[in-house]
Amino acid sequence: EILGIEGLTQVRILHRYDMDGITAEEYQKARREIFSHSPLDQVFDEEIEYPKDAQILAVEYLPGQYDQRADWAAQSLELITKRERPIVRYAKIIILQGTISGEEFNKIKNYLINPLDSREASLAKPKSLALEMEEAQEVPVLTGFINKDPQELAQWHQELGLAMSLADFQFCQK
Repeated sequence: EILGIEGLTQVRILHRYDMDGITAEEYQKARREIFSHSPLDQVFDEEIEYPKDAQILAVEYLPGQYDQRADWAAQSLELITKRERPIVRYAKIIILQGTISGEEFNKIKNYLINPLDSREASLAKPKSLALEMEEAQEVPVLTGFINKDPQELAQWHQELGLAMSLADFQFCQK
């Protein structure tokens, strides 16, 4: 309703947990005690069949962002197994049905994914749950910042492509 997409007839949300570091027996126990609330929930292992006409989107937090669901699941698994906390990754899968154009699907995607904290997740089963982090780039030092005149400061602001406005940049200089 918020996006004005009238062709959307059904939305289904699935919570996907990918885990590493537990045995099959521990998973079966966790499946019953942590990941489902009988008789309310349906639990699927590995795969789920989607309607042929559905458009599917998976959303996950960016690496480094706190994921409350993944943390809760990992803590719960640690309590059940009484061993080291396993690795858990979480993604929300949204299944959309109805007459939705590509433009409308992208509108939904942009509404659901905040690029500051989340991204579109792969629908494929991950080969590894280890986070692949890029090497941190060296932070540039802005030498002479406080001595720049307004024209130099404006040029520097544009060259750096900063998220802050020029007025904010000038305020920092003061």
